[in-house]
Amino acid sequence: MTAESQRIARLLDAHNTRLRALLDADTDTLREVVDEDMIYISSTGSMSTRGDVLEAFARGRMRIDRMEAGPPDIRLYGEVGIVIYDADVIMIHGDTRVEGATRSTTIYYERDGRWQMVSQHQSRIE
Repeated sequence: MTAESQRIARLLDAHNTRLRALLDADTDTLREVVDEDMIYISSTGSMSTRGDVLEAFARGRMRIDRMEAGPPDIRLYGEVGIVIYDADVIMIHGDTRVEGATRSTTIYYERDGRWQMVSQHQSRIE
């Protein structure tokens, strides 16, 4: 296994860990795989910080009832990894419900061999 394929495997592991943590509302794991400076743009265009997302999960204002993610397209650019994937989701955030197909572009940054999500933009697929 090449050094690059090992990095891709670690990135994919971090990505899958984050997806499982979202489904489980596991804020401890999310703190590990999501950078403190993370910015999330939802499919409705709202912007949230890591703190906003963690608080919403902790208070039950955000939950993911279904996320069936398709195979990701992964690209590496130095210490930056970009993961693009489609998912069939049911997500509740406050009074907003998103159900159906979405496409996400997720940016990860590698520090000391560990990948953390730093940004994500999500769009509905219609």
